[in-house]
Amino acid sequence: MYVKYEKIDNPDAYVFDTLHAHQYHEIIYFEKGGGVHYVDTTTFAIKDHSLHILKAGTIHKIDRDIHSRGFAFVYNDAFLLQLQQLNPTIPYWEYFYQNQVIDLSAQAALFRHLFKELTYPTPDKAYHINLIGLILTKICITCEAHKEHYNYKLHPKVLELYKILAQHFLKETSSSFYAERMHLSESGLYKLLRHHYHKSFSQMLKEHRLLYAKKELLLQKKNISEIAFDLGFNDTAYFSNWFKKNTGVMPSSFHRLHHS
Repeated sequence: MYVKYEKIDNPDAYVFDTLHAHQYHEIIYFEKGGGVHYVDTTTFAIKDHSLHILKAGTIHKIDRDIHSRGFAFVYNDAFLLQLQQLNPTIPYWEYFYQNQVIDLSAQAALFRHLFKELTYPTPDKAYHINLIGLILTKICITCEAHKEHYNYKLHPKVLELYKILAQHFLKETSSSFYAERMHLSESGLYKLLRHHYHKSFSQMLKEHRLLYAKKELLLQKKNISEIAFDLGFNDTAYFSNWFKKNTGVMPSSFHRLHHS
């Protein structure tokens, strides 16, 4: 299990103003907003009392105002699994296994108190870990209790698809493969995604594959040919054209743009 937190209270705290990706899930709470948060292909204004949820592997960067403040913490699947086992009726995965921003302004006093608790010094690391677990639990309970205001929950079947995609998207590109594992027909999968995700399976798969390519280009651990091979492209030129068609730039240009 892995959990770590950081207070954002000065211009030098949490400096992530270039595109990057984490291997852990991350939550950033801004008590005081200001600035812009770029998450994959979406741009969010950093507002007061906003909670930014990022699943592992997400590409993002933050251009925040020097007066913004809040907290950031990261955690892995094992931490969420432990919370789910302790509270089996609370839908942690449905809320925290997707990238989104939740407006907590209506519950500002409650979360101000909870996050302030993290600033109190204590030699007991378990105290802060348990407190972060409590914060995640309170977020879920708040959203569940006020569904008319908080429509942030993933449909359980869409969550299931996310998890299957995370394991197989590099090798398996047929919708029938995923439909079979979800015990759905291809038509059922199509209707599920159109209703709850407003995109087709092919669009969802392409997003996963593009994000993989971008992340690997940013990490610089593989060359373009290796990334192309991972994604099933035998011809690097064909991969480069596919990447440019969907992003507007060649892979080499994307790499130089973010490492200049």
